[in-house]
Amino acid sequence: MSQLKVDSIVPRGGLPSGSSGGVIQTKSTIKTDTSSFSIGNGGTSSSVVSVSITPQSTSSKILIYATLTASKSDTGVFLKLFRGSTQIGQGDASGNRQRVSTHLLTDQNFLISSTTCVFLDSPSTTSSTTYSIRVGHGHPSTQTVQINRPESDSNATQIGRGVTIITVQEVTA
Repeated sequence: MSQLKVDSIVPRGGLPSGSSGGVIQTKSTIKTDTSSFSIGNGGTSSSVVSVSITPQSTSSKILIYATLTASKSDTGVFLKLFRGSTQIGQGDASGNRQRVSTHLLTDQNFLISSTTCVFLDSPSTTSSTTYSIRVGHGHPSTQTVQINRPESDSNATQIGRGVTIITVQEVTA
């Protein structure tokens, strides 16, 4: 079997003057099964889905595409993006408000919704780095968040199942 290995791929016509960049590697994980997380007020779940990548250079950036499909009918669900144990791609701190990457809302217990977050990270490392999606909610008490399924999961054609995906690309600046 033949292999072709390159450091980057540049368009045949070259890059525009003064520009640089390219994709070095891509890693992805898809979660197709269902799960649930019981989360306290203002809390964050463990990893819903994760992917690891080992950057080739400390100057590389990691482009993250995160899609969460979930259900929590009365408050919606927060997508929280993490590098290892550090939350990244989050809003500014303000009082008691949760710092999140994005939010989805399902106002009926038989619906699921999806939300996507795209974030460019600068991990400055050549060590294996794990990125993950975690979830939270806005209800004032402990609540259960459903992943890839609605709260009311009856066996009917109007009920959907979804996927949660995290994809990372090492890119040069």
